Amino acid sequence: NGKEIPTSSTPQLSRLILTFVNRSENSNNFKPKTSNRSMSKSGQKRSNIEIGAEVEIVEKHNQRTGELTSGFVEKILTKSSTHPHGIKVLLETGEVGRVQNILVD
Repeated sequence: NGKEIPTSSTPQLSRLILTFVNRSENSNNFKPKTSNRSMSKSGQKRSNIEIGAEVEIVEKHNQRTGELTSGFVEKILTKSSTHPHGIKVLLETGEVGRVQNILVD
């Protein structure tokens, strides 16, 4: 419309546009992994999580998509008794993330 965009705001505008486009493209194709195992206890309570328990976590870089990673707890990293986004754990495979589901037989 004839208005010039100041050059100082161009990088921020470009990042905003790219973020919007990437989110739009990813949101239509994403299907979270599901497990055949039942999920019972909340991953928000430290007392529900034991070393060796099979859990599903969301890693930091997958928080936007919600993609889950399954594994066995090697170490519980969160010190507080609860956390609203899930207790942070280290899996035996080395991944770190917040517990979303605790899997039981």
